[in-house]
Amino acid sequence: KQWYQRRVAITAGEEWDDIVVYYRAFGYSKGKEVPEEIWDREFINLGESLTDSGLEYYWWKVITGSYSHQSEAEQRHEVMYIARRHDYYDYNGDDFSLAEAQGYEECEGFPETAKPKATEGICGSDAECPDVEEVENENCGFGVRNIKAGNWVSTEMVEEDGEQKWVNAFIRLFAYIYGENDEEAEIPMTIPVLTKTYMNRDFENTYSSMHFYLPSEYQDNPPTPTNELVEIEEWIDTKTYYRAIGDYGADADVMAIWKKEFKDLGKALSDAGESFYPYMAVTATFTRPGFGDQRHEAIFVSQDADEESE
Repeated sequence: KQWYQRRVAITAGEEWDDIVVYYRAFGYSKGKEVPEEIWDREFINLGESLTDSGLEYYWWKVITGSYSHQSEAEQRHEVMYIARRHDYYDYNGDDFSLAEAQGYEECEGFPETAKPKATEGICGSDAECPDVEEVENENCGFGVRNIKAGNWVSTEMVEEDGEQKWVNAFIRLFAYIYGENDEEAEIPMTIPVLTKTYMNRDFENTYSSMHFYLPSEYQDNPPTPTNELVEIEEWIDTKTYYRAIGDYGADADVMAIWKKEFKDLGKALSDAGESFYPYMAVTATFTRPGFGDQRHEAIFVSQDADEESE
């Protein structure tokens, strides 16, 4: 194992509770500043080691520590993740039936999927979620949810970035909440991470974007992004239909899984006589892919909601 555990009590400047962190230590050459790629490499190595060890941590809360000046011959730097506080994080998937975890009854004929993590064990426990209203639904194969109006920070996924477009979009939004805004404010991460993919009438992708919900304390007056590729969007109340996915495995064809879930969602909605907009596919990721209990959602918006947004 290439990690260590440490209990830290931080009292300088502001008062923090005792926290447990996992860390990796490394040295660097005298007289040189540690490059960003070295920090990135060490965070990746730390995360992989923790995941392989089955340890839970807040992957979106990153800490660096430098114990020596760059002029010193022998140096020590550390990368750290905060360990999950198990005294309040006690999710047990066995407490929920498949229907309770999904948020709806499954239709006969749809193959069984891995049980997703229930939203009751995510929103308010892992992080803040958007204000929503779950709508009673007697049909099978999908849940219905009204997402209340609010501000989201958004960025276009640049097609020229190729397979890196998802990562680069996430990094831009992550940078915004970690200080790349006009107030240099560090904004808490929320859940879920949304992507929108717009299609033409031949179902060919024309535009994609990624979005973080802004936490309640920043809803009324969100800081302005300093990156021109990042913007604040005000969304209206929106009726949505969703299917939930659990852990799809490290070797799975993720794109094929998403396509199947959207196909099944469309069929279930059509069979139920629900009107939805098929030319915008929305994905919602509530949990870190490949780590612990999982929840991802395939989402269509109602036809009326799309017409209002236009």
